[in-house]
Amino acid sequence: MKTIKKAVIVVGCAVVLIIVVAIGYKIMFSQGTAETVEVNSSELDTKVLIATQESEFKNALVSGIIENLKKQPIYIKVIDVSGLAEVKEDRWQAIVIINTCEMYKMQSDVRHYLSQAEEPDKVVLLTTSGPGDWKPKDSSVDSISSASKMTQVDSLVVHVLDRLNRILGDLSQENLLGQE
Repeated sequence: MKTIKKAVIVVGCAVVLIIVVAIGYKIMFSQGTAETVEVNSSELDTKVLIATQESEFKNALVSGIIENLKKQPIYIKVIDVSGLAEVKEDRWQAIVIINTCEMYKMQSDVRHYLSQAEEPDKVVLLTTSGPGDWKPKDSSVDSISSASKMTQVDSLVVHVLDRLNRILGDLSQENLLGQE
C-alpha cells in the first residue's frame, strides 16, 4: 500500500510539473496582439494586408516593410493574425503573414487561413522559430523562415519586398526599397 501511495504521489508531482512547465513555456514565448494600422488611402487600387503578431522583432519588420511601401500608391493595413478569419482575399492584391512557430506548428489562425486560401500565390508567409530553420509542412505557400534576431530585420525586409514585387508585378524593386 505504501509503494502505491508513493507511486501516485510521484506521478501526480510529475503531471503537475509538466503542466507548470507547459504554462511557463506558453507565457514566455507567446506573442502579443498586434495593433491595427492603416497607411495611405483605402481608395487606392493596390492594397497590401500585413497580418502579424506583436513582438519587438515583428514590429521592427513591419515598420521596415511599411517604410518602404508607404511612398508607393499602395494602401497598407496591418492586423493581428487573429483577424485572418475575417479577411476577404479578393480585396487584397498581396497578403503578408508574419507569425511564430508554436510547438512545431504554425499559429492556429494562420494555419486555418492558409488551409482555406483560394489564392495562395498572393501570400508572403514569414515564420519565425527559435533556430530560424523551421518551415511549415502543412501549407502549400512558399515560406520564409527566420529566427527573431534584430540583426536580420533589414535583410528580411528586402526579402519580403522582393516577394511583394513578384506578386504585385508593376512596382520596381528600386522604388520599393525607397531608392529613387
